[in-house]
Amino acid sequence: MKNIPVITASSKSLAMAFESALVGLYEKGIRFKTQYDKPGDPESIDCTLNLTIEEPESEPMIHMAFPSGIEQLKEYVLELKGFKDHWVKNMNDPADTRWEYTYHGRLEKYGSWMEKNENGRVDVGPFKVDQIEGVVRKLSEQPFTRQAQMITWMPNLDLECFDPPCLQSLWYRILEDEQGVY
Repeated sequence: MKNIPVITASSKSLAMAFESALVGLYEKGIRFKTQYDKPGDPESIDCTLNLTIEEPESEPMIHMAFPSGIEQLKEYVLELKGFKDHWVKNMNDPADTRWEYTYHGRLEKYGSWMEKNENGRVDVGPFKVDQIEGVVRKLSEQPFTRQAQMITWMPNLDLECFDPPCLQSLWYRILEDEQGVY
């Protein structure tokens, strides 16, 4: 029986952890077709990844072989900081072909989505949770908490979404070093 493997990758820096994750994916990932494949494409490779970056602020932060290059990485950073949240489409307008979400929007305004009313575009939804603020607050108050988690998956939207979030869960843990410093 085939299973999606769970791969663990760990390294000091973000760039080296990225490389370790890709090597693990290539060597141990499962290959199969997806709905995104075009005729003649090789099979996709998938896994569940547990990635640990031991010193997240250490260099190198960007891998030399980062796909798409530095310019694309800059665009991605802008999205993560919220500068592209206005690119999200109006969910009540079937003709609107902009993005269905941004990661920043899901993390800072979880539970809401963009709609247009008589006053312009507004966030609506049954609730709105700033998960970023919540995680920072939790870790500041209690560095050893297990509750510093964020999610991006919204089943009320993503079960029918063409390109749902690949990144679905973030869990932050801060450990004490040998001197008792978090």
